[in-house]
Amino acid sequence: MTTAVALFIRAVMHGRDGFVPAVLVAALEGTGAGAVRTHLTTGNVTLVTTDVDAVVDVAERSIREMAGDRHEVFVRTRDELDGLLAADPFAGAPPGFGAGGEVTFARSPLPPLDLPITSPRGDHVVFAATRRELFTATRVVDGHTSGPGGRLERLVDQPLTTRGLGTVERVAASLRSLPDRPGGRIGVGD
Repeated sequence: MTTAVALFIRAVMHGRDGFVPAVLVAALEGTGAGAVRTHLTTGNVTLVTTDVDAVVDVAERSIREMAGDRHEVFVRTRDELDGLLAADPFAGAPPGFGAGGEVTFARSPLPPLDLPITSPRGDHVVFAATRRELFTATRVVDGHTSGPGGRLERLVDQPLTTRGLGTVERVAASLRSLPDRPGGRIGVGD
């Protein structure tokens, strides 16, 4: 079955640790994936594939060869991201936090958590969760804000990756524009 997917790659940015998006795009195209495109100079990739497992294996191996260490890949289908956004999880954000926020992705189901989880500085609060996502509202405190990443990884005992809501919305919009079958080359994008 052909699937349009987003790959959210943990701790990877263009030019960091030897990561070259064009090398990753070529490796993914080698799996038979089509319409492969990187987004926003970070570890966000959209593509169409008939073999998600092969795509993940190749992405992780390719990044390990470039960067020298492991960077986990978190996959969401077009339907999963559309469903996540349609549920409008940030409508339930606590008062006093901005309209945007962050989405944290897990590869495996998350354990039950006692929410909300507020940072010691009060600059972010994890206020909602699904089976494999956590939602964090943020605000500036003393000129700074922080993300929940490391703290949440310790709580759930698994690697996670976090993206801003705007990034997730742009990646989802890109997925909606993809063809329903592999084929075609798009490459390094926005």
